[in-house]
Amino acid sequence: MFHHSSKSLPQYTVSEGEENVGIGLHLFRNNLGNVIVKDTKAGGAAEQAGILPGAVILSVDDMAVFNLELKDVRKMIMGPVGSTLRLLIKSPDQDHAERVTVRRYKDMPRLNPSLSPKVLQSHDLTC
Repeated sequence: MFHHSSKSLPQYTVSEGEENVGIGLHLFRNNLGNVIVKDTKAGGAAEQAGILPGAVILSVDDMAVFNLELKDVRKMIMGPVGSTLRLLIKSPDQDHAERVTVRRYKDMPRLNPSLSPKVLQSHDLTC
């Protein structure tokens, strides 16, 4: 069902004049290789879709993200304004994973002000 390898990662391109945007996620990868939501941007697309801190992202557009580098996961999440992506996530308060479709949009609010730059570590990534 899910697959990935460095050779099969999708290559996203941006046409001239287009801009890639994210969905307002602050991610980290734990020691087990899971990609976890550390926080969401207040009012951002991820928050509006109900994605909670602590959720494990299992796939992006049907591509497994387990053990991928965060920079590769970010490339998968970023895309043109108005486009959508499908996430398979397991929220910390649920026993099962669920599919969530999120639309990318521009001019998202800033990351939660309670997160100071000291909290953003080198192994974290915002997208």
